[in-house]
Amino acid sequence: MKLKTSTHKNVDNGQRLALLSGTIAVIDTAKAVVPSVLVQSILSTVSNILTIAKNTLQNEGDFRGLIEQCRAICDIVVRATEGQTDGDLSSELSDIIIDLESFVQSIHEAVVSANERSVTQRVLFALSDKDRIASWAQELDRRVSLINMHLSMITQRRIDQQSRLIDRLSASTAYEGWRVVLPNVPSPFFGRDHFIAHITGLLLKRRHVTLFGPGGIGKTSLAKAIIHDSVIAERFRGRRYFVSFDELDASRISTGIV
Repeated sequence: MKLKTSTHKNVDNGQRLALLSGTIAVIDTAKAVVPSVLVQSILSTVSNILTIAKNTLQNEGDFRGLIEQCRAICDIVVRATEGQTDGDLSSELSDIIIDLESFVQSIHEAVVSANERSVTQRVLFALSDKDRIASWAQELDRRVSLINMHLSMITQRRIDQQSRLIDRLSASTAYEGWRVVLPNVPSPFFGRDHFIAHITGLLLKRRHVTLFGPGGIGKTSLAKAIIHDSVIAERFRGRRYFVSFDELDASRISTGIV
């Protein structure tokens, strides 16, 4: 019975050591490639904490939750700062990372202090500080969630910016399409400035203005000149449309409506 218990315990210890070794290897690899000095410092400190837990502490089992959170911290800070130096980080993210670095350093100091105690004191530490280790894991989990929330906000802002840009480009393209079909300013076109000014003033005040009179007196030319008037262009910009009725058979208008 004792042999089985011992074997089971050895298996558990082996699994914990494998988990620790794998986590330390991942963190050290990430530390070697990230450009942010702040993140390098966090990863180095976390790696040291886990190395101490692996080699010397008596309560490796209590560190399982902390090990998992250290791995999560590694993943999230690398993803949050991907390709960025400290100077590239937003002020909000930089504050979060600096605060995280300080907290991780405090864990490291506590673990180092525990490791420097005598064997008897380490056992007492293992028995009395289990809750403290659990609280570290919980706090790291909270900070992981905080960084995740920050990343979600950044992602949403980028989506909103892209959406607004697409809307502007779509609107601009639509307006350009309409501008292409605007007729040219009639040339020559002299002696009608007072008509243009008068009708422009009416268009700024009313939704509809009708030009009527016998054929050939210049109604269409006047409309073309007005649609290009600087005041109208500034006021309506891309909302200037010109629909030609040159091919319309006026004699069939009433019949068609009926």
